[in-house]
Amino acid sequence: MKRSAFIYHSLIGTAVIAVPSLRCSNNHNYLQVLQQPKFLSRICDVATLHHIGNGYRDNFPLYSKEQLVNKLMKESDGKTISKNTGDSSIISFLDKKIKADFESGRTVVIKGWILAETEAQQCALFSLS
Repeated sequence: MKRSAFIYHSLIGTAVIAVPSLRCSNNHNYLQVLQQPKFLSRICDVATLHHIGNGYRDNFPLYSKEQLVNKLMKESDGKTISKNTGDSSIISFLDKKIKADFESGRTVVIKGWILAETEAQQCALFSLS
């Protein structure tokens, strides 16, 4: 094989592998991450998460899906993280937000569960999906 043909085929092969992975990393579904309360998902089944989410929406009926997403993506100081942020960064952001909710007393009691507001909002978003 000629060197030029080898280089050409190597570049094509690299492009075939790289382009789809670049596209996937920038096109993640942030809603999937937002609507999965990490800790609660470990101890609750899907029906319980829906039950909690419906209870939150019964207590706070004015929140639409878009409003819940905006609340979840916003820090207490008003800064908002981008929807293009990677999944692991969003999960880390939500974990910190949940911890801050508990530390500052921003909790709600829904269907017998004491939850951080962020967790309850995640369940509400989950129940809308």
